[in-house]
Amino acid sequence: MNPNKKEGGGTRPATAFWEVRIMLKKIDRGLDLFLTLCGSLLFFIAMVITAVQVFLRYALNSPLFWAEELARLCFLWMIYIGSILAIRYDKHMVVDILYEALPGWGKRILDKVVLVVVGVFLIVLTKEGYGLVLAEMTSVTPAMQVKVGYVYAIIPLAGLAMLLYLVFPHKSAKTSSLSE
Repeated sequence: MNPNKKEGGGTRPATAFWEVRIMLKKIDRGLDLFLTLCGSLLFFIAMVITAVQVFLRYALNSPLFWAEELARLCFLWMIYIGSILAIRYDKHMVVDILYEALPGWGKRILDKVVLVVVGVFLIVLTKEGYGLVLAEMTSVTPAMQVKVGYVYAIIPLAGLAMLLYLVFPHKSAKTSSLSE
């Protein structure tokens, strides 16, 4: 008899919990890999396009009309993807001179205040970013004719992802938001 099966059929609640947990870990690893690969690919595209553009402009005097716009778009998305990963692993830069001067209880309070302030900022970023996306869906970029709303779609998506990682921090992230 399978120890994970109940007599009436189905799985035991504890086993189902672990199965869900394993599935969520796989999704988490997949999302991390996806974000890392997307950020790396965007960086590579931006650098190659910029190098080709410089060569064509100065060596052949024949620049690509869309290259600067594509490089800017890649850079924008790369920044937000990097910010998601920085929140995920608690790797944002901090100025900790005040933090280091505080006693233990003060550090804990400041950690909570920072989490609340960052959380409120991310909620506003997500809400206003969504409004910006909707407002810019009628505009197109000059060179590539891409809807500007699609370009700005990364703002609410990144805001939401960062908020989720702030609320549900990754295990490898530091326990304190300001300490090393």
